[in-house]
Amino acid sequence: MELNMLKNDFRLISLKILTDVFKTQRWAKEAIEDSIENIDIEHNDIKKVYELTYGILRNKNLIDYHLSRYIKKPVNKIELQNILRIGYYQINYMDSIP
Repeated sequence: MELNMLKNDFRLISLKILTDVFKTQRWAKEAIEDSIENIDIEHNDIKKVYELTYGILRNKNLIDYHLSRYIKKPVNKIELQNILRIGYYQINYMDSIP
């Protein structure tokens, strides 16, 4: 996959936003606006960034509970935690993505 395509992937943008929010305690809206203002992605992908980011923030405790049933060792890296949350949320909540 081309690097430019990866840079514009809504999952990676959401990962960057979530990591920023959890590391700095910054408002999600500010992190989203800073992350998508210079990125040329389709309107549909921007909606996916919002859905993924806010969906994970709203359901974080439930998602973490379900993930803890499958993860035996504690996950210490926030980036890895967010990757797992994104995967879980996308599979269980985002019907628009096959």
